Amino acid sequence: MLLLMFSPAQAAVVTQVDAPIILDKRAGTWARTFVDSGGQWWFFLGAGGGIVAAVDESFEFKEDDLIRLTDRQELQDHGIVQCPNGDYLHVGSYTQQDFNDSAHAYRYDAEWNLIADAVLEAGVQGAEHNDMTVICSPEFQGVVFRENGGQGGQKGRWFGFDAQGNVSGPTTLENTPQVTGGAALQMGDEMWLFGTQGYQQDPLQVKRYDKDLAYIGEQGSVTLSPDGGQPYWTQGLLKAGDYYLLAHMGRGQGQNFNADTGNVYLSVLDADLTLLEQTRISDYQSGDAGMRPSLMRDGDRAVVSWDANLKPNLALLTLDLSGAGNLDSGWETGDTGSGNSDGGGEGCGGCGGGSVGGLLAALLAAGLLSRRRQ
Repeated sequence: MLLLMFSPAQAAVVTQVDAPIILDKRAGTWARTFVDSGGQWWFFLGAGGGIVAAVDESFEFKEDDLIRLTDRQELQDHGIVQCPNGDYLHVGSYTQQDFNDSAHAYRYDAEWNLIADAVLEAGVQGAEHNDMTVICSPEFQGVVFRENGGQGGQKGRWFGFDAQGNVSGPTTLENTPQVTGGAALQMGDEMWLFGTQGYQQDPLQVKRYDKDLAYIGEQGSVTLSPDGGQPYWTQGLLKAGDYYLLAHMGRGQGQNFNADTGNVYLSVLDADLTLLEQTRISDYQSGDAGMRPSLMRDGDRAVVSWDANLKPNLALLTLDLSGAGNLDSGWETGDTGSGNSDGGGEGCGGCGGGSVGGLLAALLAAGLLSRRRQ
């Protein structure tokens, strides 16, 4: 099934979209796929504190090797990305007093063993932590939250979190796009934030920050207008050579943002952030919708994953990257030469109110928090 909705007169980058697969053995949201250096694919679900499982060639869960990542059953939203060395950085939000007032960060090694974790904020009134933007690159390892719960998307709050458990922040980021459900890449020694102008509002904006997180300026903006409608949750981002591949949601102009009525799309941008083509991946009708899309690439195959009606879904895509230039052009690409994508508290004695710091050692040896197979 190929749902190619827009492409100018050029060779298509997305050449085939297979029929979506519903993985109905497990319920959950925040469906994410990863492929490790050995070519093993993994599937993450934000259920029960976060679970991950190896999947076979048909992307079926291996139920006998399911890993439960955290002991926090109350985690609401999740952001998880791969790091340069194959580690994973995972951030989850939760409620302590006011809804969505807290966040916890975790670092796992390539085999999903816990390395370190820490509370980023807990019970901070007026702060929101859902729909976070997570990045793990050589210079930038951390998460961006929307500041003060505002809907304008003009500021973000950055927390750094490294493999040693060190927490830094919060640091205010000026002039951000709508970072809720956004994405980030390291480009050279800069961090680029990708997000819409506002909730389900064109254009897609790309803002640049230096290594000290100072605002540099806007790199560009592009109108996505999926099916003539409005884009949102522009979070499934990777760079393949000269192309930016972006999995996102879209819905009609008249549809209610709070109603789940959108479809999943893959947009391809060139090096100048010009929209080359747009493919609709799902075909929901009568109010059904996909949510929280993500993207992973391995060679000329890509996987778009999302959840719908609390069930994980994915679609396999075939790509023609012959026009993408050098696919192994460095870490700013957000994916390796083989095509594997990189992304993109208790550590201070239980302190809250935005005051964070200190080091939380890995808890595996102490037995306080470990991965559990079921």
